[in-house]
Amino acid sequence: MNLAVIILAAGYSSRMSAFKPLLPVGGQSAVSRAASLAARAGVSRVTVVTGFRGRDVEAELRRSGHDVHTVYNARHDEGMMSSVRAGARALPRDVGAFFLLPVDCCAVSPDTLRRIAEALTPDADRVILPLFRGGAGHPPLIPVRLLDGMEDFDGEGGMRAYLAKFRRLEIPVDDPGILEDMDTPADYARLLRALGLPTYPDERDALALLESRSAGADVVRHSRAVADLACLLGESANRAGAGLDVGLLRSAGLLHDICRGKPEHDREGLSLLLSLGYPDAAIVAGAHMELPPGHDAIDETALVYLADKLCRRDGIVPLETTRSEAERRFVGDPAAAGAARSRILRAMAISRALKERCGTDAELYCSGHPGTRP
Repeated sequence: MNLAVIILAAGYSSRMSAFKPLLPVGGQSAVSRAASLAARAGVSRVTVVTGFRGRDVEAELRRSGHDVHTVYNARHDEGMMSSVRAGARALPRDVGAFFLLPVDCCAVSPDTLRRIAEALTPDADRVILPLFRGGAGHPPLIPVRLLDGMEDFDGEGGMRAYLAKFRRLEIPVDDPGILEDMDTPADYARLLRALGLPTYPDERDALALLESRSAGADVVRHSRAVADLACLLGESANRAGAGLDVGLLRSAGLLHDICRGKPEHDREGLSLLLSLGYPDAAIVAGAHMELPPGHDAIDETALVYLADKLCRRDGIVPLETTRSEAERRFVGDPAAAGAARSRILRAMAISRALKERCGTDAELYCSGHPGTRP
């Protein structure tokens, strides 16, 4: 029976803050990796459904030299089900079953596709799914005969709901990648870690990135100070069992202002670092202006945020001093004064929690305390 792979790459990537099909995964883009996966598994017919930024996806596939068919889904804003329909309509008549692979599920092993294909029979009327440690994942292998009612399906619940009507066969595989996707930056980081890939640059590469972005001397000096202080705080907290990644603290501390000078430079930095394949650095650096709502953990994100608020000019300044100065500076601008006050109060809360939970007093590192300047 002839098989095909339909790769879904039409969505907006709205929860990622970067365009998922083009995100780097092990030296190639996610869409290129997904296409390579199909070829390495021996599936010759690969259809990539595009939509948002479709021309960019097609250009990437041409650049990477993949022999694939592309189908543009003009109704991609209606959701994934519309892309499944577009891909299914484009299947040749001689295809008996197809793998359905969202582009962000690109950590799957080619062996998994081969294992699933071996379970397919000419009269198959079941969806075949890979199973890892009790969890079913991607990609399902779907007999074409099961598509007869798809055009009339109202779309409620998506493809998962449609396939739930049919019997299923689960094939155990030794492949944690079947459970990984990239809906969010945190998902992206988990996927890279599952593949043994770095999620942030080391110090040398982080400094090279600052140089490549023409960061000014003041930005580099401040970024070094933030990184040094974050590492000092992290090492102290680790002595109390915090389990922080000091390498990530240094990397994100160095890179938190990489887009300084641009509007919403924190969000610009988040998107840039994601596009470079560094999701953990992106998550931490991207939150240095505003912590996520309800964030109360003593983690790398909190410490870089705190270090950024403590490091000012050529030293480390008490938070209370910074708050008083901000109130004077923004005396005629209530909105700016309120925003500055809110950020410093968040930093004060982190400082208190750090002392209570880990015994680390961040204020001891302020300017004038012997031997504490970064």
